[in-house]
Amino acid sequence: MKQQRLTLLELPSAMKLSLIALLGLSMSAAAQDAIVSQAYEIPLAEFRGPVTPNGATTFRECTDCEAHYLRVTADTRYQLNGRAVRFDTFREALKRIRDRENTVVVLLHYLETDTVVSIDVPVDTEQLERDQTGERGNTGLGPSS
Repeated sequence: MKQQRLTLLELPSAMKLSLIALLGLSMSAAAQDAIVSQAYEIPLAEFRGPVTPNGATTFRECTDCEAHYLRVTADTRYQLNGRAVRFDTFREALKRIRDRENTVVVLLHYLETDTVVSIDVPVDTEQLERDQTGERGNTGLGPSS
């Protein structure tokens, strides 16, 4: 017995509707997997933090990379060691970090609004306190040796 192949136009209406419905479901499932944000790991030496809470930040992923310019908003979270801090505290901590080549800033960029969701910087809080009080010691962010 020979199998007959039907084109889409020759299929019964109910079958066409079923195929269209399945196609629509698969398309909506694919849309749900859309990328909504992008994370960057940036050397602090290539990062310029915002001056105001509703300003912007610029950074390069590497010395020879193209610069990115992104807006920050009142909703942007500023973090030190994963802990949320106020904007002014964050700015002061950035100013006191000495090892800018080996300190990595983690920035989360929300693509739909083209804004920064959060900026996190790992800091050695003991070193920052020593720097603030003028004590001499290890100038890196790691533990003192």
